[in-house]
Amino acid sequence: MVRHRAMMFVLLAVLTGCGDCVTVNDFIDVTDASFDMADDAGTNDTSQPDASGRPDADPDKDFGLFDFGFDDTDIQPQPFELLGIVPSSGPVGGGTQVRVDGTGLQDGSLVFFGSQPVNSTLSQGRLVVRTPAATGPGPVSVKVLAPDGQSRVIVDGFRYVTGLVISEVTPNRVPTTGGVEVEITGEGFEPDSAVSFSGDSAVRVTYLSQEKLRALVPPRARGFADVRVTTRFATALMPRAVEYYTPLSVTEVAPASGPVAGGQTVTVRGTGFDSTLRVFFDGIEANVTAVNVAQQAAQVVVPAHPQGSWMSRSPRKATLPRWRALTFMPPTPPPSSRPSSPDLVHSEAATRSSCWVRA
Repeated sequence: MVRHRAMMFVLLAVLTGCGDCVTVNDFIDVTDASFDMADDAGTNDTSQPDASGRPDADPDKDFGLFDFGFDDTDIQPQPFELLGIVPSSGPVGGGTQVRVDGTGLQDGSLVFFGSQPVNSTLSQGRLVVRTPAATGPGPVSVKVLAPDGQSRVIVDGFRYVTGLVISEVTPNRVPTTGGVEVEITGEGFEPDSAVSFSGDSAVRVTYLSQEKLRALVPPRARGFADVRVTTRFATALMPRAVEYYTPLSVTEVAPASGPVAGGQTVTVRGTGFDSTLRVFFDGIEANVTAVNVAQQAAQVVVPAHPQGSWMSRSPRKATLPRWRALTFMPPTPPPSSRPSSPDLVHSEAATRSSCWVRA
């Protein structure tokens, strides 16, 4: 041990540029350890001293200078154990490259997915394989059979899933403001599935099952959007699956008054108008004669209104908020039935109607 320490100090001194600072003789007496490096005359004998009286050096011996006190028996092999399969799922068609993590894994091991064996390659202490095709979706146990006959199993270690398919998105019309949750039906979905609408990621994705996802749609401009679902293994696209529309509203009805008999043409303005626009006055549908989508305006023939028969001679106009938009005016009563005071109004005054639209 002293000899080992001496050599270490000598090496340290040489490496630090202080080769004259210390010698082996400072630690041990090596005067008796000199050897004759020359062979005996005419022989290769190194076991006997020559005429000088010193033993010959054996080139196969290191004289214990590099004996660090341990041998091969000090290195113990790791136990054979399986820790996991990454990734842990893949399509039923097979072909997914997976790795088997563990300890004590051996090159040349067979890996079984259910009852189907595949060859493996040892890489950085892990087994790398490609999954075989399966007969259907579901979990299978993974077994590793080592060349020495040992085996280990992870029960339900890998799950086969069907091919990724989008079959339906409901509802398929959402406002441009987003914030509506849609349900995506299909096959092959996974808990970490990602959903996008023409490139815009969903605000939130909720995994319900391999056949169903829910996604909170992001805001987008008016028009159609493709829906894409992406998993670790595949991507599926449904073109024009969702239509974004401008939220429907009524901002103006002009003119804001008309006879109870109806038949008057008014202009209804708002947002979210399209060619399918329908207009109602207190639940009575009006005749829409034209819709200008660019200007978000519609020409509407007002229907007859069943309520209201009297009105003041100075009828109030509608304040034209979002809904109560039109005042129906009954015919002017004959002079004999008018109120005696110009400031009095008959109790059956003009009726203000609600105007609402449906697109």
